[in-house]
Amino acid sequence: MFSPYLIWNALHDWPTIEFLGGAARKYDSLSPLSFLIGQFLINNPSNLLIWTSGLIWFFKYRKEPATQMLSIIFLTILAILLINGHSKPEYLAPIFSVLFIGGAILIEKWTAKRKTLAGIIIAIQLTGVIVLPLALPILPVDTFLAYSKTLGMAPSTPEGHELAELPQFYADMFGWENQAKSITAAYHSLSPEERSVCAIFGDNYGRSGAIDYFSDKYDLPLSIGSHNNYWIWGPDNFNGELVIILSDEVGDKADYFEEIRDMGVINSPYTIPYENNLHIYLCKNLKMPVSELWPMIKSYN
Repeated sequence: MFSPYLIWNALHDWPTIEFLGGAARKYDSLSPLSFLIGQFLINNPSNLLIWTSGLIWFFKYRKEPATQMLSIIFLTILAILLINGHSKPEYLAPIFSVLFIGGAILIEKWTAKRKTLAGIIIAIQLTGVIVLPLALPILPVDTFLAYSKTLGMAPSTPEGHELAELPQFYADMFGWENQAKSITAAYHSLSPEERSVCAIFGDNYGRSGAIDYFSDKYDLPLSIGSHNNYWIWGPDNFNGELVIILSDEVGDKADYFEEIRDMGVINSPYTIPYENNLHIYLCKNLKMPVSELWPMIKSYN
């Protein structure tokens, strides 16, 4: 089951191990205890009865082949994330579907002839609506802020970042379309000849992801980048002649390019602070071959 992933890692200099080293530094404020406590909130407190019933189901039917397989998968992933020591609670969330399956089967058996118990469980499940806006962006941002304050939910981050008013999992993606629209204005201000050779580069996967997510809507080429998988995917057709870079500062770009022009600032007040006031830089004429640049800019974390 895992051999294709192991082979791929071996052929690419073990990027997952390098990534985990960087991520451990980024998530050093997290601990196995905070990871386990986080499961109660990340899976919605109203679902506690279902997934704890799923754990009982594991033990009750542990000798059945299908149950054995699912329990091994769940426990293996749980063990890996605990051993890692700095895992975010949401990393385990997708495999909780296994517990929901088992819990649903067991609860159905318990409530088949107990209508009162069934009604109580349904009522408990309905209380999950209260925290729904904390997990899905169904409220306008101002309404969400007022609602979360009413519930006493302060903005949080697993990475120790400075926050504005939104929790990190919202703030990280807030303003993506605004970024894409601003990049579009800069990109389409170029001549057709310039656009034919111009790449779009994001300094992190969020900035690149914003461009890619809205690329069809705003007629943009897919982004390239230095962060995680974007670095692995490579520079595509970028030849060093012209690139638009979405970044928070000029930094060492002047060392790499002969000409840099600031094409504007993107203001996104609700985003995470380091993603606010990003600049759009038009960089011309790379001073070295792209093949030399790419190994220098790799960023795994």
